Amino acid sequence: MIKCLIRAYVWMCSFGLSAQSPEVDQAPVGTGPFVSTEQSQWALFRNMAGLAESDSWSMVLAYRYPYNLKELQSLSWGIIVPSKPNLGISIFQSGSKLFLNQQIALSGSKKVGRLNLGLRVKYWRLTFTGQDHLTSWSVAVGMQVQLTEKLVAGIFLSNVTQNLIGQEELLPTVWFTGINYDASPKLQLSLEIGHNLSYLWEYKLGFDYQLKENISVRSGFNSSNREGHFGLGFNINKVQIDYALGIQLLLGISHQAGLIYSWP
Repeated sequence: MIKCLIRAYVWMCSFGLSAQSPEVDQAPVGTGPFVSTEQSQWALFRNMAGLAESDSWSMVLAYRYPYNLKELQSLSWGIIVPSKPNLGISIFQSGSKLFLNQQIALSGSKKVGRLNLGLRVKYWRLTFTGQDHLTSWSVAVGMQVQLTEKLVAGIFLSNVTQNLIGQEELLPTVWFTGINYDASPKLQLSLEIGHNLSYLWEYKLGFDYQLKENISVRSGFNSSNREGHFGLGFNINKVQIDYALGIQLLLGISHQAGLIYSWP
């Protein structure tokens, strides 16, 4: 039974890559999500190299309800500490009594010239039927480079240590590389390619448009699971509120909501 649950977990992490992977989909961004070039506070849950762009303390909170299945709902929390290097602590939990996935991670990022360099160490705990559990850990690395004033390229690799969960199954192992282009002061365009070891390739295209000074609209498409994404972002003083919607014709609708509070 436990082996079947482990295999089901790894399969879900592999199907659609970031669309369902707890390694990189723990925050609401209506564009995809894009992993490699993320430079907002949500980089804490994606390419942690982007944390090098943070210059203030931040607390982030995210909730995800995929395909109207309460068994897959998840909650993420984290805090970002501006230092040298910038640091981030994140906690993630998803699942139900039958299968519970819990993670805690420490991320670090440093700016070196035009480069942002990042490292994440994560502890995993999978609990089955409320009793049996397995633990493991993984390491992820990331890098971003400012090619021009308007163009950023990035790369992210998870589980570079190739750690297993249980005795047979490899933890989610993905890599992403992409570019982000500032087409205008209000419009950002993103393109990304990703791959899960031994599984699918993924291609994503999306945009983020600042509709008003404190309102942004976002949209994107993910090729691997043919899912469309739409999102809104609201900035009110030191608070940012995000909502994202994913639509997959066979599986249904996914909802995501997030909150960022920055100080001082």
